[in-house]
Order: sequence, then structure tokens, then C-alpha cells
Amino acid sequence: MIYIINKNMPYDMIEKLKEKDDLIIPTLDINCIPSSVSTHPDIQIHQADNNTIFCAPEVYEYYKEQILDRIKIICGSVGLGGTYPDDCAYNISVIGKYVLCNTKAADKKILDYHNSKNRVIVHTNQGYTKCNICIINQNTVITEDIGLHNTIIRNCPDINSHLIPKGEVLLEGFEFGFIGGASFTNYKTVVWFGDIKRLSYYKKIEEVLAKNNMESLCLSKSGLLDLGGIICLP
Repeated sequence: MIYIINKNMPYDMIEKLKEKDDLIIPTLDINCIPSSVSTHPDIQIHQADNNTIFCAPEVYEYYKEQILDRIKIICGSVGLGGTYPDDCAYNISVIGKYVLCNTKAADKKILDYHNSKNRVIVHTNQGYTKCNICIINQNTVITEDIGLHNTIIRNCPDINSHLIPKGEVLLEGFEFGFIGGASFTNYKTVVWFGDIKRLSYYKKIEEVLAKNNMESLCLSKSGLLDLGGIICLP
């Protein structure tokens, strides 16, 4: 596997994450982005599918050199800016056949790619869809964002969306972080950047996972940290 991780991920989490043959690639800092999120993978990279990623121009050469020819890596057409919505061109969720994003802020090259694959692009007012959605599988998600939750219910009949309270995921420099940035899914396992049992609503999460025959892996016993997710590639 290839894991592109936040360069500031705690060491104990990295050690628990990686297996013998995994390639771990740390992100770069992007100077124009606030330091709390400047190293977040979901700010810099959009994973279009298992074999294709789009990178912000600022980091394209770096990831191309790290990944070499193992997957297709495409340079995005939009540079990142330090304020919303200029920092969310790549923060896009792909859930089965649906692509959720703020279409006014998303990189048009990415939208063109998904249109060429006949995927359904769903506009959301929320620009940080990848941050805000924990994808359990192609039919099930968890989010704290009620706007995203309602958008999914209205526009994505194949997807079961579960709404949880916001405010318990940690993100340095902000009042709170988001569940999508504090997790990623690898086959039949949802990996958490901390211990979900420290969340007041963890039993609801466990029920959703059990219903979908998914397992959990908690990378530490700390509170759940929003680290911008992980780009996980075969």
C-alpha cells in the first residue's frame, strides 16, 4: 500500500499504521495555508479513484517523484489560497458513483475527469466535503455537517448518511475538527486517528460499522485528531 499522511502525524500512530512493505509518504507544508491545516492531505490531494490522484500545483513535482509510476498523478489547474474557498479545490469526496463538492470552488480539471467517468457530481454549499465525511463504504457515510447530511439524503438515494454531533474531534488552532479528517477506510477497516471510545457518540459509530460488517482500528488512545485524512493507494 501507499499511504500519503500528514507529516505531523504522531510517531506512535505511524508505527501502528504501517506494515512491512507499505510506502509512507509525508505531506509537504504549503506556506500560504494556515499552519494548522497546511500539511493536511485532503487539502493538497484529491483521490479520484484507486489509480488516479490530482495534486495542487505547489506539491505536484514532490508527489510525482515520491510515487514514480505506481499510479497516475495529475497536476491540478488551481493553485491553493490561504482562505476559504481558495483552499478547498481538492477537498472533494467520491462515494460510489457520486462526487460531492462545492462546484464553484472545485478544480474544473477534476470535475471534467469525473464527468468523463459518468459519475454524478453533486453540488454542496460546504467546500470541505472530504474533511466532513467519513466514508464507511460506497453506501454508508458519517458526518457532523447537517448541510452535507441533507444534501446526501436529497441527491444520493444509494447512500445512507448518519449524522453525529460536532465539536468532539480535535484540530489544533480551531475550535474543533471533523470526522472525515480524523479517519480513513482501508478495505473492511475504518482507521481512526485516536480512540473513538472517547467520543460521547461512539456507540452509534460502532452500530453503523457492525451493520456494514466493518472493523475499527484506533491508532492511539488519545482523543480523535483531525489530521486531514490519509490518501490510501494500492
